Amino acid sequence: MEDLLLQNSVSRIKILQSLTNNIGAVFQVNSEIYSEQTHSALKVDKIFKFRPISFSFVALHPCPKGIVQFIGGAFFGSFPTFFYEYLLKQFFLAGYTVVAFPFRFTFNHWAVATSLLREQQHLRPLLAELAHKLGYSSQIYSQQETYSWVGHSLGCKYIALLELLAEWDSDENKPRDLIQQHAKRPHYQIEEIERGLAGIKISIKDQVSVLIAPDIGDTADAIKLPFVPQILDKFGLGVLPTKIATFKFIRQSALFHLAGMASFDKDNIAGNLTSTPGPDNVVLTLFEILEPKLLHQEIEGRHLRPLGTELGSRVWGPIAPPPHDLIPLVLEFIQLLKERLLSGVPAMVQQVPHKG
Repeated sequence: MEDLLLQNSVSRIKILQSLTNNIGAVFQVNSEIYSEQTHSALKVDKIFKFRPISFSFVALHPCPKGIVQFIGGAFFGSFPTFFYEYLLKQFFLAGYTVVAFPFRFTFNHWAVATSLLREQQHLRPLLAELAHKLGYSSQIYSQQETYSWVGHSLGCKYIALLELLAEWDSDENKPRDLIQQHAKRPHYQIEEIERGLAGIKISIKDQVSVLIAPDIGDTADAIKLPFVPQILDKFGLGVLPTKIATFKFIRQSALFHLAGMASFDKDNIAGNLTSTPGPDNVVLTLFEILEPKLLHQEIEGRHLRPLGTELGSRVWGPIAPPPHDLIPLVLEFIQLLKERLLSGVPAMVQQVPHKG
């Protein structure tokens, strides 16, 4: 029985290698998003599988045109391959290797951001090694600009902090000065950043990022008890950096020129363009801070719309029906931002016309 299973597995691998060799043009970097007919012919969805590698989950594409690194929101992001399965699968079917970072709850958000960089640095050779063993393309994993970041909800805050940490590498004085001016317990935060960046040789520079319904979480968002968040923040024991400090960092940053944002018109957590202005309306605040650099589109939906898992032929979750306009929008943002990177033209686009 074991011999029969082994023979079947070997046969499937040989068939897959034959298909990718003979129809390799389908997976070219400049190819368009795969059609459903192409998916059916190549059965790409049949090889969609997450593997636990290091502290992440990886779906390795046979011939990727890029790598999408994803981090979700609180709780749901702790189990990304389940709660975000449908979304992540669409990235894979569009030709990307997908890396899902599990969400980690902590008040020290700098520590999470630096751990994401450390994980990417650790994963790069592992991805190339696994791809080589499977007979897949592997050169792409050593190229800085082929990596993209996609976040949802609080996961977007960590990506925003990664942008700020990129300035730490190029100009240490400016980020230090910002923390000294705007942060609580500044010496502690600087020490945490330096400790987290020790031994890390990469940054988010030249990597595009897309924020989906971004939530710049604060202590009051993490603890829904009266008075407790205020007491913790008063003594600097709450979430660091705070929401207000993070906005100030972003406002004075020279980066974020390779960033896009997708928001939802009925989002009462991250906010939207028509809701009341203020720090709790993260979408509107970020839009006002980052225009004209930011690619942005607001579509129909609520905060949890990106969630969904595929069971059989149906998708279950708050996104029902599936977010057909969200996925093409995120993929379009990634492509436009990569073109912006390659062209070197300063970003001046505020809105992407809605096609649906």
